[in-house]
Amino acid sequence: MNRCTMTAQMPFAVDTHSYTFSHSIEDTVDMVARAGYVEIELLLAAGHLWPSQIDSVGRRRLRQRLRDTGLSVVAVNIPNGDINISGEAPETRAYSLEILFGALELAADVGAADLIMGPGKGNPLLPGPKDVLIGRFYSALDSLVYRTRSLGVGICVENIPFSYIPDVGSLVEALDAYGNDDIGTVYDVANSHFIGEAIPDALRRQAKRLRLIHVSDTTRRQHRHDAVGKGDVPFEVIPPVLREIGYTRRPVLEIISRDAAGDIAASADRLIGNGWSADRRVASAK
Repeated sequence: MNRCTMTAQMPFAVDTHSYTFSHSIEDTVDMVARAGYVEIELLLAAGHLWPSQIDSVGRRRLRQRLRDTGLSVVAVNIPNGDINISGEAPETRAYSLEILFGALELAADVGAADLIMGPGKGNPLLPGPKDVLIGRFYSALDSLVYRTRSLGVGICVENIPFSYIPDVGSLVEALDAYGNDDIGTVYDVANSHFIGEAIPDALRRQAKRLRLIHVSDTTRRQHRHDAVGKGDVPFEVIPPVLREIGYTRRPVLEIISRDAAGDIAASADRLIGNGWSADRRVASAK
């Protein structure tokens, strides 16, 4: 991820999803830092960075590497493909919760501010009653919130298209009914656009809980997390609403690409061209 025109600090954070099969976590951290970013979101993946595969020594080394490169970990992000805290089988829910416990501990050990999770999934052909699924979600939150008290890591729930509460309105309603104001949301722009949500309305709906924004491109025909410009997400409508609701954190570029370095760099440039703040970007003649 080499940038010849930029040095720190970029106005975006970077999610490491694209590097999970091609690079070690150490090399990924180095590349992100060299590209001028000062914030990183660590995607958990077996063989790359996974709670059961990195011991206490490895965790200390990773935290030190992050410090040495000047990177702050905005969040640890755990994919929801292999886990389901709202699953039908109690063994599935128990297994998923144990994975999340491990992710919380890893997040604390590497200095992450938050753990990003989803509410779980229902059977796509015949999902269980929504109130039952949400009840399982609440039960998992009870256990996770209890663990966070000693770890100092926050919990954020992301809008996910294949969840039984895919839209922001339903997600915020469920979190409000749960009643813990410390639980945040992560707003995935591509996920929201894919299911047909109006992005400005979705941002306003979660303004009080919004912790992070995930940025990538998609169409409404095929769910993607492409480089900005390869889909039809109306990115230009987002900055005015962010200013309106007082959101000031760096959005996270969650670009999933075989050419991650090029596509992440191009996405940052396109977003700045669409009115996203460049105040924290420093030009260089190098």
